[in-house]
Amino acid sequence: MNLIILSEMSVYENLESICGKHGIRIKQVIAVDIVPIKYDVKKIKNFISKGVSIIFQSKNAIAHSIDIHEDINKYPDKEIYCIGKYSAKKINTMLGREAVFPLEDYSSESLFKLASDSLDKNDYVIIIKGEDGRKYLEKKLREMNCIVEVISVYERIPKNLGTLKDSIRHDMNNYFIVSSKTALNNMLTHIQLIEGSAKNIIIVPNIRIVDGLNTKKISQVLVVKNDASAEEYIRVIKKHNDE
Repeated sequence: MNLIILSEMSVYENLESICGKHGIRIKQVIAVDIVPIKYDVKKIKNFISKGVSIIFQSKNAIAHSIDIHEDINKYPDKEIYCIGKYSAKKINTMLGREAVFPLEDYSSESLFKLASDSLDKNDYVIIIKGEDGRKYLEKKLREMNCIVEVISVYERIPKNLGTLKDSIRHDMNNYFIVSSKTALNNMLTHIQLIEGSAKNIIIVPNIRIVDGLNTKKISQVLVVKNDASAEEYIRVIKKHNDE
């Protein structure tokens, strides 16, 4: 089997190590560039001064909001939320703070259930995310009558995947791990141009990412939650490959 990683993964090194031990082909072909975008720093600092809870919607949101980290830390009594343990580690590294996150099922839905137990009507909340990030949290928090400010601090730009054809094998299953809709759409666009009938299987953290996209050249979609370990990815892939 042939494993192609299209998105940055916190468990990539472990995946690479396991694949090496089991003789599994693995290659990383990143499908998008993460590019910082300008935002109104002064406006956000003024909002933070009201005493707000912070939600980082991704690791990239943490990395690209450094201009306001000092202001966030002026209010250590206010919670910082994030979607998973890898984001929490980055928050601890960059801000020196402990974040609140779901222990299982790293998703906006799980984080909302967690945060809604602590937040009340008229509480101030800032959601820091990417330009193409989900709007689930802001929608649900506004339904609670929280006062929500949303800032986008980065965007995903599709990369040229013209060399992707060189990574695809026609004599074995090709498994693509991809975590964002932008990356998946870019990969699918390039795959349509590749001749042949290779067996391509995509692995996504949730089926929502696939909605509305052209999956004509995809044999199957597997769902592995983004809190999975490298061992869990390999278990799912090997089980499918052996069927």
